[in-house]
Amino acid sequence: MKIICPFCLTRTAEVPRCPACHAFLPSSLREAKERIPGCTELAQLRRDGAGAWLAGRRGGADVLVWVGPPQGIETLEVSPPENAVAPLESGKLEDGTPWCIWEMPERTLAAHTRMNPSDGYALWRELYEAGILNSDFEWYPFEIVQVQEKWKALSGRPVPLVPPAGTLHAPERLSGARPSRKSRVFTAAAWFLYIVSGQHPMGIPTPVSWRKINLAPIDEAVFEALRTEPSRRPAEADFVKSLERAAAGPPLAQWLTGGLLWVLGAVVLTLWAAGVVWVVTHFDLL
Repeated sequence: MKIICPFCLTRTAEVPRCPACHAFLPSSLREAKERIPGCTELAQLRRDGAGAWLAGRRGGADVLVWVGPPQGIETLEVSPPENAVAPLESGKLEDGTPWCIWEMPERTLAAHTRMNPSDGYALWRELYEAGILNSDFEWYPFEIVQVQEKWKALSGRPVPLVPPAGTLHAPERLSGARPSRKSRVFTAAAWFLYIVSGQHPMGIPTPVSWRKINLAPIDEAVFEALRTEPSRRPAEADFVKSLERAAAGPPLAQWLTGGLLWVLGAVVLTLWAAGVVWVVTHFDLL
């Protein structure tokens, strides 16, 4: 019996870990208590600060359902990016709780994490150019989906003014600050860290290069943008350029210089070893 991964929405029977995102899977999905008009077989995937996420059936097709958090949460008006997937239907329950329904995605960003930095940067760049990572909407990873080989974001649900835990948001947003250019820099860097490591930037995140000391340029580019103080983060254009340079790796000239130094060192070591052998054999030192 297949279940839906609550984190990347992949259908699988391989428990206890999801083969796509490697998250721990529940043994079964429990029936949802919410009742959405037109939807049947509703099962709860997860419940977080953004509300409840459900899987169900509607008109013979699988759907993803979001049911908003309790009333009284102040929301933020944001414009969705051009590459957005509008809900099939949305509305409110009798108590005013909002809900949205989308077609069930087959592939999500949550299933494309722990990539090497170069491949991760290619994916990050695609998302950035699609206007998804540099907008004011703070998504969950499974809200970024691939449709006809293009990355899009699920839109339609209200966005809390203070983002819930678990999203890739800047620290100042937790105190109610509105999105800004500097918070978008933090978010863009946080998404890159998530793509290559599967981690949110909480506490002391693992460097992209996995080095503990002597950080690589790509680590420095990311951590500069993840600074707690907004004023110390680089401008968005500067961060994009530094990340591109770091992800591309050293220029060819640097590789050639490094290679020649290694060859020279090997030659010197070989000559030294040959000299030692000659001295030992010539003077019969053994």
